[in-house]
Amino acid sequence: MNKINESKLNMYDAVIAFCNANPVIVSSVPAFQAAFASFHATVNDIHLTIQAEASVITGITAEKSQHKAALCGHAVKLASCLYAFAATSGNQELKAQSSFTPHAIGRIKDGLLVPTCANIRDAAAANLTALADYGITPATIAHLQDAMDAFAAKLAAPRNALSRRSACRASLKLLFGKADGIMKDQMDKIAALFRSTNKDFYDAYKNNRVIIDAASSPTQISGIIISASDGERLPGATVEIIGQSISATTDANGNYLLRHVAIGIRSIRISKPDYKDSIIENISVKLGRTSAVNAALSPER
Repeated sequence: MNKINESKLNMYDAVIAFCNANPVIVSSVPAFQAAFASFHATVNDIHLTIQAEASVITGITAEKSQHKAALCGHAVKLASCLYAFAATSGNQELKAQSSFTPHAIGRIKDGLLVPTCANIRDAAAANLTALADYGITPATIAHLQDAMDAFAAKLAAPRNALSRRSACRASLKLLFGKADGIMKDQMDKIAALFRSTNKDFYDAYKNNRVIIDAASSPTQISGIIISASDGERLPGATVEIIGQSISATTDANGNYLLRHVAIGIRSIRISKPDYKDSIIENISVKLGRTSAVNAALSPER
C-alpha cells in the first residue's frame, strides 16, 4: 500500500475513533449514523484486506527452507552411500558424481537442486542391488523422490503469492474508493447539520478529517529492554515478531526498533542468553503509527 493510502487510512481510523467516542451525538441524526456504519464496515474490510496482503507470503520462505533442508538431508544420505560404494569398487566416475557434503548440496541454487537430486536418485537406482549392503532400499529412493516433489511444489509458491497479492491490491483500490465516496458524499454533507446543533462535535469531526502524512510516521514497534533483577538496560537482546521474518537486536542502551511491521494484533518474543524468553501478546499495530513496547527479562536461575 502506498503512502497516500496509509495517510488516508490513518484519517479514516481517527474519524471512526472520534465517532465511536460520541455515540449519542452520532445517533441523534439517523442518516449520519447509517452512513457512519457503512463507512466503518468498509474501513474494517480495508484493514482485513491489508492484513491478507501482508500475510500472503508470510511463512512461504520458511516452508521452502524446511523442504529444502529435508531434501538435502535425503540426498546427502544417498550420495554418501553411493560415494562409499564407488570408493570400494573403484568406480571413479560414480565417486565424482556422488561427492556431496551437506554444505555443498545446501549451496546449490534452488532451480538446480531437484535436477541434481534426480542424478543422485538415478545413480542409486542403477546400483540398487549393490547398495543393499549400505542400507539403501527402494524405500530410501522413494523418500528422496517425495522430498524432491515437495520442494518442487514450494518453488511455485512465491509466484502464486504474487497473484494473490495483486488481487488484494485490486480490492483495496475499490474499497478506498468506496470509503472516500461514503465520506465525501454522505458523512461530510450530513455532518454540516451539526454546525448549528453541536458546533464542538462538528469542529472536532473536521479536525479528524485532516489527512496527516504517514511518511513521517512509519508503521513500527519500538521500545526498551531491561533486566528484571536490577533495572539495567540490556544490550544484545533479540526482539522478533512472531509470524513474521522481522527481528532486531537491542543497542548498547537496550533500545530496539522493528520496522515494516504488518498491521493488526501482533506478538513479539524477546530472548537473550542467560535470560528467560519473554512473549508479549496483543500488541495493536496501526498504519503510520509507532507502537511502544517495553519489557523486562528475568535472569535464568
